[in-house]
Amino acid sequence: MKSTTVRGTIRFIGFIQGHKIQILIDGGSSDNFIQPRVAKFLHLSLYQTPRLKVLVGNGEQFECEGEVQNIPVQIQGNSLYISAYVLPIAAAELVPFSLFTSMGNLSLYMEKPQICLV
Repeated sequence: MKSTTVRGTIRFIGFIQGHKIQILIDGGSSDNFIQPRVAKFLHLSLYQTPRLKVLVGNGEQFECEGEVQNIPVQIQGNSLYISAYVLPIAAAELVPFSLFTSMGNLSLYMEKPQICLV
């Protein structure tokens, strides 16, 4: 099978602790990120990390507020746990880069927006 680097984005709905969230898979992202208001609303434990600065698509630079670990995320009937840096992102509530690295192969179906874990 031929491998391809993905630089596009796909947006869909997932759940954390039964709460609906917007998820953005961004082919240009290098880490997992979650919005501070979501982490606070869900009472996720915040761990201090070294000051991590992130350059976002529009050229702005933001500093992470810390990290939350083992977030229980449900996507299309699949459950996984990810850790994410807390960052004031605007595009979505969760940007999970680790879907590309920890779940094996992903198939994206653009005609009917769907992600299949292969």
